[in-house]
Amino acid sequence: MKLSAGLVRSLLMPLAVGAALTADSRSLDPFVAFLNDADRAQLEFQQGRPDPYKALWSQSSDVTLIGGFGGEIAQGWDQVSKRLDWASSNFRNGRNEIGRLAFASNGNLGYLIQTERLVFTTPQNQAAERSYRVTMLFRREQGAWRIIHRHADAQTVKDQPR
Repeated sequence: MKLSAGLVRSLLMPLAVGAALTADSRSLDPFVAFLNDADRAQLEFQQGRPDPYKALWSQSSDVTLIGGFGGEIAQGWDQVSKRLDWASSNFRNGRNEIGRLAFASNGNLGYLIQTERLVFTTPQNQAAERSYRVTMLFRREQGAWRIIHRHADAQTVKDQPR
């Protein structure tokens, strides 16, 4: 799905920076409630249980995932679903700190930019930690918000070009 420059501007205009997200916000804004649901589902994902998080994704052919563990870009629900299963299988006893930097929705599209710090145990029983920069796109489908794109990378430290 290509976004026009005007649509991108309209999405970026109402930045909600540093918003406090609580369960009470559910009654205020359906998009914020969806982001709260995604946070809870992500914690399940980091316990090795991907299904609650997968339930929040669109199952269309245009969904994409650029995962934090690297590798190819997954495109279409079949590839994204398999990648989510694989990624979640690498987590046990996970917890996270989410730093929401900006998010907004306008009509049927929304976006999110955040940082994530994950602390978890690997399947080999080793303690692990990862920090990510995350960008996500959302679309309203049949009245419900769905994830249509996630890009997470670990490039949190500035590096000089070589």
